[in-house]
Amino acid sequence: MVHGQGGMRGWQESLVSWWKVGGGGVAENSSLLAEQRRAVILDEVRRRGGVRVNELTRRLNVSDMTIRRDLDALARQGMVEKVHGGAVPVLEASTHEPGFEAKSALELTAKEDIAREAARLVTPGSAVALSGGTTTYALAHHLVQVEG
Repeated sequence: MVHGQGGMRGWQESLVSWWKVGGGGVAENSSLLAEQRRAVILDEVRRRGGVRVNELTRRLNVSDMTIRRDLDALARQGMVEKVHGGAVPVLEASTHEPGFEAKSALELTAKEDIAREAARLVTPGSAVALSGGTTTYALAHHLVQVEG
């Protein structure tokens, strides 16, 4: 199993860090073990809300068949759902919540409009409490422009 109850193992965390900064050299990429690749793939699916086979082959420097086998294995374990050209997180009943990055790309215009209007209502020197979320994140960017 790629992820146990105790979270990611140290080497998996290192791989995830490696992936996020763009990967290592060709020799390093092609020497990843299947379980290591799958840990990186699973983290990307969860973090971004989905992955594409062609992107994974390029980033991990392996064949599309290797990636497809990895996705098959993750799908058999119930960790991802295969879709045409890639994989997405497994949807769990009504408790599924897409990750921050996945939600950040949705309804960009509406979020910006809401954030801009909300920031206009703030007077200099007032206190504003924000909860976590992609719309409030957009609002935070507009609040720094409020002069005061």
